[in-house]
Amino acid sequence: MRVETTWPALPGACEVSPVLGMIVSVPVSIFEHKPESCPFGHELWPGRAQVSWKPCICTAAREGAERGRGMGHVRVSCRTCHDQLRQTTFYEPPHDIRHHQAGV
Repeated sequence: MRVETTWPALPGACEVSPVLGMIVSVPVSIFEHKPESCPFGHELWPGRAQVSWKPCICTAAREGAERGRGMGHVRVSCRTCHDQLRQTTFYEPPHDIRHHQAGV
C-alpha cells in the first residue's frame, strides 16, 4: 500500500487503512524525527516527498509498535532525486538491517 501526501499534514497525522487509498487519523504523528531534506540537500516539504508505509518485524519496528506506532516503517522518498534518476529513501524509525529477516 502507498500513500502520497503533500505537507503539512493535519495534526495527528494519517495512515493508510487496509482499503487502498483510504486515509484515516491515528493518535500519534507518523514521524518521530521528520527529515527536512534528503542527503543530497533537496528540501522535502512541501510536496517534494513521497510517503508510504512498509510493514516490518525488525527490532526498531517492534519497538515502534510497542509505542503505538504500528509494526513497520514510514518510508520517505525524495521526488527531486527521483527526477534526477536517483533513489533516495529514508525509514522512520531507521530500518535494522541486522534482523535475520530484514529485506524479506
